[in-house]
Order: sequence, then structure tokens, then C-alpha cells
Amino acid sequence: LSVYPADVEDVLLRHDAVEEAVVFKRMDRLQGERVCVQVVSSVTEDALRTYCREQLAPHQCPSDWAFVPAIEKLANGKISRVRLGVTS
Repeated sequence: LSVYPADVEDVLLRHDAVEEAVVFKRMDRLQGERVCVQVVSSVTEDALRTYCREQLAPHQCPSDWAFVPAIEKLANGKISRVRLGVTS
């Protein structure tokens, strides 16, 4: 099943306590494709995991979470997928 990062981002950004979020996929040799997120939020990972389970299909829910003070962007305001370690 395909996971579209924009779909997961849209759900996360609807949460009142999420300021910014970027979702990307990483390949794991043992577990296959993993949905990862960097998020700027004032709530806990558990709260956001619960929210995602209520709003998304199980395969769409992020498995790797990173809470950051800000999402790093390029000078043009876009997120650099290369800086996230994502090349595709």
C-alpha cells in the first residue's frame, strides 16, 4: 500500500498543537518502508500517535518521530529533502 507524505502532513497540520510537520519515507532493510515525521508541536508523541491512529489507516501512521524546534528550510522557503536524508 502506498503512503503519500502530503496526506499524512495534511492530517498532522489539522491538529491544533502542530505548527509544522514534514513527512517522508525511509527504506529499512528489515522493516521495509518506514513513515517518518519531523514535527514542531507542543504535545507529546503519544498524543500525536493516538491522533494519527484515529485519522489515518495503520500503514499511514508514522513510525519514526522527531520533535524539532523548527523545520529546516532552504532560502526559497521549501523543505530540503536532501537535508532530511531523503533523495526521492
